[in-house]
Amino acid sequence: MTEPFISEVHRFEKGILDAVLGELDDALPAPRVGEDPEVAVLRALRTGALADRDREATLARRLAEALLPGHLLAQILRYVTAGERVRIRLTPSPRLARVPWEILMTDDGRRLVELTEIRYDPPATVHARRSVRPESWRQVCDRPALFVIDPLLAPSTPASQVLVSHSDRAPFVRRLEELRDAGHALWEDEETVAPINGRVTRLELASALRTERSRLFYFGHVDSEPDTPGSAALLLSDEPAPLSALDILLGAEASAGSRAGAPAAHGWKMPPRVAVIGCEGGADYRAIETFGLVIAMIDSGAELVSTTRWTMPTDAAFHAAYPTLAADVQPTTALALEVDRAHMTDDPVAELNRWQRAQLDEWRRHGSIGESPLVWASLTHTSAPAR
Repeated sequence: MTEPFISEVHRFEKGILDAVLGELDDALPAPRVGEDPEVAVLRALRTGALADRDREATLARRLAEALLPGHLLAQILRYVTAGERVRIRLTPSPRLARVPWEILMTDDGRRLVELTEIRYDPPATVHARRSVRPESWRQVCDRPALFVIDPLLAPSTPASQVLVSHSDRAPFVRRLEELRDAGHALWEDEETVAPINGRVTRLELASALRTERSRLFYFGHVDSEPDTPGSAALLLSDEPAPLSALDILLGAEASAGSRAGAPAAHGWKMPPRVAVIGCEGGADYRAIETFGLVIAMIDSGAELVSTTRWTMPTDAAFHAAYPTLAADVQPTTALALEVDRAHMTDDPVAELNRWQRAQLDEWRRHGSIGESPLVWASLTHTSAPAR
C-alpha cells in the first residue's frame, strides 16, 4: 500500500549541529585554517576520528543524534522491517555537504548504509533547461568507456602526480587490459587520450567524448573554491587553465588563458555515467548556489555522477602515515576500481552499497586503516535520469 504524501519539517538545533560538524571537520583531511594540506591529510589518517574504530562509532552516533530525526528513522525502520528496499534522495545544504550519511548509527548499532541506499538529488532547476538529454544505459552499455587516469599535469600546476611508481599504476593497467580484451575499452585511445599518466588536454578530451562512449572514468586531481560556484575543475595537461565546471556548462573547449574558454561549436557531451575520483569532486553542494562539476556534467548528458565528498588521501599518504602497512594495501585505488566495476552494472549505486557494507564489516572486525570510512564513506552518487 502506498502512503499519502505527508510533508514534514524538522528544525536542527544549531548548538548541537555546530559541535558535531566541528568534530567531523577535525576528522577529515581538508586543511583547517592555516593548516598545510599535507599535514591535514596526516592528521586525518593518524589521529582523526574516522581512523579509529571506537572514536568513529562515537562520531557516527553523534551525527545520527544531530541529523536523523526520530520520526524519519522510525519510518525507515518500519519499511526495512517490512522487507522494503529503502532509498533516500537527498539534496544537502552547504553545511551538510561533507556529512557521510552512510555511517550514521541507529540505537541498535546499525548504520544507515545497512538500511538504505542514498542518492543525491540535484536541484529541480537542473532538469528544466538541460542542454543534453541523457541516453539510457541499455542503449549505450555495449560501447567502450573512456578513461583519464592521473593525466600529466601542466608545469605550473602546484599539485603532483597521484601515481608515481609502477606499483601505483599496476592495478589500473591490469584493469584496462582486462576491459580492452573484453571490448569495453579502446587502447587505441592513446592516440588522442592516453588513459594512464598521459598528456590529456581539454580539446582531446572533448573530441574523445564526442565518439560513442558508455561512460567516463576520471581519476586524478580536482581543484575547487567552495564559495565560488562553477570554479570546480578537472586538472588536465592544459596550461594555464584547468577544465572548470563553467567551461563545461558554456561548451568551452579552448583555453583562453582564463577558466572560461571560447565556446565550442559542439559543446560538451557526457555519457550517461561519469565517475570523478578526486579531491572533493562533489564540491557543488558546498556552495550556496549548487553548481560545480557534478551539475555541469549532468547538464551535458550524464544521468549518474559518482564522486567524493572530501579530499581523498592518496595511497602514498596512507603508507606515509603507516609505514608498516602492507605494500598491496591501496585503499584509494581500491575505491576507484570498485566504482569503475560498479558503473558497468545495471544498478551501480546498489553495487557500491553492497561493497560499502562489506567494508563496514571489515572495519568493525579489524579496525584496519585500509577499511576506514575515511575512504569508502566519501562516495556520493548524484542521480538525474531523463524526465
